[in-house]
Amino acid sequence: MTTYLVIRNGQVKMPLLNPTIKADGTVWIKGMPVLDSQSDGGKKIGIDRLTALTRAKDYANIPADCFAKVGVNPSGLTVITQAEYRAQSRAEVEAARAARTPAQVERDRISGLYRKAYQRRDASDDCNVMDYYRIKGQADAALAKWREDYPEEAKEERRAELRAKAEKERELAQGALFYDSDGWLDEAARQARHDEFIARAEALEAEATNL
Repeated sequence: MTTYLVIRNGQVKMPLLNPTIKADGTVWIKGMPVLDSQSDGGKKIGIDRLTALTRAKDYANIPADCFAKVGVNPSGLTVITQAEYRAQSRAEVEAARAARTPAQVERDRISGLYRKAYQRRDASDDCNVMDYYRIKGQADAALAKWREDYPEEAKEERRAELRAKAEKERELAQGALFYDSDGWLDEAARQARHDEFIARAEALEAEATNL
């Protein structure tokens, strides 16, 4: 028994348990075809018409390119076995690992130490607090050394942090113009709050630029 997966934009949309693969490569499940509504033909007749034809089993009037085939279809819809999908996923992970720089490898290790420290902190055994401070101390020391060894990568990480904070301030600024939970702020006060958030965002962005 073989499981196939229907994939769109890298996301698994549905599994197909032991489908029928016809000689032309089209995929059928329980006597019905797997259709690609994003094909050129599907877009031309529209989803409502395609659905009506499918329900009526009027397959002769469904555009040929709507019938999904095994492999990558012209619209990008992919139909492959679960085993192939897992193999591709493993290959992508391995390729990503192989492409990492020494700085990235060490930074990932340090992030792992912090995760482990916080897991110990949140545990309930007798050693959790002691373990937390011990592991976090190791992580802090390793991070300080990483920043010395890889100053450019450290700057880029800091820039990303600052820009993320700036983006949050800009979101708050937008909300400040429209939201007042107590209903006490007039338009001028809301504008003033907006301007404060924007000023903080601009300061953070300037700091990121000047690193």
